[in-house]
Amino acid sequence: MANNLWISPGKMKRNHKQSGFSYIIVLVAVLLVGIMAQVTYQQSSYLRQRDNEAELLFRGSAYRNAIKAYYNANPTLKRYPKRLDDLLEDPRQPGRRFLRQLYPEPVSKEGQWIVLHGEGGGIVGVASPSEDEPLKQAEFQPALVHFEDASRYRDWEFSYFPKTKAAKKK
Repeated sequence: MANNLWISPGKMKRNHKQSGFSYIIVLVAVLLVGIMAQVTYQQSSYLRQRDNEAELLFRGSAYRNAIKAYYNANPTLKRYPKRLDDLLEDPRQPGRRFLRQLYPEPVSKEGQWIVLHGEGGGIVGVASPSEDEPLKQAEFQPALVHFEDASRYRDWEFSYFPKTKAAKKK
């Protein structure tokens, strides 16, 4: 009687309508997982670029404000810093600081700023070397309104130029 319960695999009848159904379900599941992974990667890449862009605006503005404060620190001798390190400690007035630290550039892989020099050789600002297209295209703070519609981060120049007396009277 025990022999009657055992059926050899070759003698089992298969329903041909169901063959391969599990395989198709597994393929669909793998496809859905792949699509979800791609969407997640794109979303995280977008969020990373947005965060780096916000950090670029913060750090670049910090440099611009420090250069402005350095320039205006001495009312009789207005000049730009010769080196970025001068923003950490003013060589004209030891102990005076305009930045807590030299911030690395957050968008490019190298982390180096392009230093913008003025006519006298002093540093008037910094810019990112990145050729990537910015996400933000409008609604900048008034000092950075010239960033609107820039086609690359390289066009975002965080520089300070004092207003002339003629421009102040207008």
